[in-house]
Amino acid sequence: RSSTTNLTLNSLATLEPPLGKGWLLSCSSARASSLSTWSGTQRLELAPLPPDKILSLAERELGGPIDKELQEWLLSRAAGSVRRLRLYLFALRCGPLIAQTKGTWTWLGNAARPANYVEPILSGLSQGSDSDPKLLRAACLTEEPFPFEAVAHSAGLGEEEAELSIERLS
Repeated sequence: RSSTTNLTLNSLATLEPPLGKGWLLSCSSARASSLSTWSGTQRLELAPLPPDKILSLAERELGGPIDKELQEWLLSRAAGSVRRLRLYLFALRCGPLIAQTKGTWTWLGNAARPANYVEPILSGLSQGSDSDPKLLRAACLTEEPFPFEAVAHSAGLGEEEAELSIERLS
């Protein structure tokens, strides 16, 4: 998959952008280092965001303040990366491992701190309806964009059941 993406990006770079325009590519430093250097390009590597900016973004994403313990955990996991922060916030809400209590986001009870962002997502899926993983599996195997009815059918779900799964998963 990574090599396909790199081939696509390298092919795109051979195209001339419209007059007065250019291409903007945003990717991880690991991906950027595997791409060939294109003539006439400028490479700008962004530094990790400072902790105050990460926390400000986290509070905006969650819609409220975050307690100190959760702040410290998020900062250590995000490591200045907006992408990692969003993945962890999504995972923690899927768990669910965090909740808003008296207006402040905090850990739920004695919730175990996940080692990565995949654990709480899988845990949340296993606690949901049996139709949720079926729908996800079908969607992952379908080319994008895909008709909703086709994914529901390939998952063996009725339209209403598939719609409920989508609501739970989003």
